[in-house]
Formats: sequence, C-alpha cells, structure tokens
Amino acid sequence: MDSPFPESYEESRARFLQDVEPQRAKWISWQNLIMISTAEHGIEGYVGSAMLKVFMDEFAPRLDPENTGLLLVHAINPWGMKNHYRVNSNHVDLNRNFVFDNDFNPKINPDYDLIENFLNPKRPVRTLRSEAIPFLVKVIRNMIQPGKARVQAASLLGQHRYPNGIYFGGTEHQEETTVLMDLYHRALEEYQNFVQIDMHTGYGPRHQMTVIIPPLDPTPSNEATRKY
Repeated sequence: MDSPFPESYEESRARFLQDVEPQRAKWISWQNLIMISTAEHGIEGYVGSAMLKVFMDEFAPRLDPENTGLLLVHAINPWGMKNHYRVNSNHVDLNRNFVFDNDFNPKINPDYDLIENFLNPKRPVRTLRSEAIPFLVKVIRNMIQPGKARVQAASLLGQHRYPNGIYFGGTEHQEETTVLMDLYHRALEEYQNFVQIDMHTGYGPRHQMTVIIPPLDPTPSNEATRKY
C-alpha cells in the first residue's frame, strides 16, 4: 500500500498481521508493557491503522525488548470499522460500555432525559433550508435551559436507556468489551508497569494531536507536554 491509510477493514487487517508477525519474537519482557489500541469507535480505525503502521515501522525498533513488552490491538470494534460505523453491530458505543459490576444503571445520566428529543429527532430531516431556523431555536432554547454545561455533560457522559440514542452504552457488556477487559486484567497482573495509548479521532482542534491523560495521573500538564 502506498498510503498509510487503508481502503478497507480487510486490507488493514491483512497489513497489520503481516507487519506484526516479525515483532512477536522480539517482545518478551515481563517488566513494562505498552499497549496501543484503535477502533474502539469503528470508523476511527482507519486513522488508527495508519498510526499502528507508523509505530511498527518507526518507533518499535527504538524500544528495548529486554525491558518493554508490546500489546497491539488492531481493531477493538472490527464490525464498526468494516461497516464505517462508530458503534458496534448492537448500536452500542463501546467507549461507554466499560461498566463496573455490571451496573448498567439507566438513571446514571438524568440530564439526558431533558435533551433526548433534541439529540434524537423522531423524524427524518426535510430540507436544510426548512430545518435551519427551527434547529437554531432549539439550540438556543437548550443553551438557556438546561444550559450549555449540562447539555454538554449529558450528551458526552453516555446513557443506558435509549438504544437508538447517541452514546448508548448498552445494558450489558458487549463481546468486544469483555475481550478487552480480559486483556487489561492479564496485563495488570503480569506486568509491573502498564501504559495504554488508545487512538481516537474527531476530538479537539483539526490537524492537531490531543493527549488526554487519566485524572488519577498526577503528572502536571507542562510536564506531560514536554514528555509527549
């Protein structure tokens, strides 16, 4: 392939398997583990595939296999990647499906009920000209009540009540989630240090990489900026 971006899921998978095979024998460390995963949102896997290709070609050779192991996940959501969807075949946003103790509480996001009709219209769009002004009125109305902050939080948090709504986290663990959770458990049990980089697209400014660090990580922003 001349381009790092694959044309299809099958093409991406074949290239990944070809490139990863020579890496297997090298990475035998049980001390530190670097995990890179892509396509938790399926359609994002095409950029993720390019990033994996760049990593294996340019960055993996710089690492020391004596003290660092690699775990590469080509596509968490292969169905979504193949069919160009964000969600999986059950319309579940896998990024909202990692729920502790199987507690898929439908009341976890009460503000979502206030904006459900706004986020998930029950009829098709007619024409852009006829819909523009009514849509703008709805936006302004929701920015006033319940307010911008609550709308933003409610829409991004995820929800377990409306299967056809955005960011639906499901009502039970999905197969893809279960497989990944098993990988996490094994990695945390077997390695002293575990770092995961999960590739996403569409967040933040265009043409810019944004690194989102877990809130439990005590690293100051300026130090993280310097490192990454």
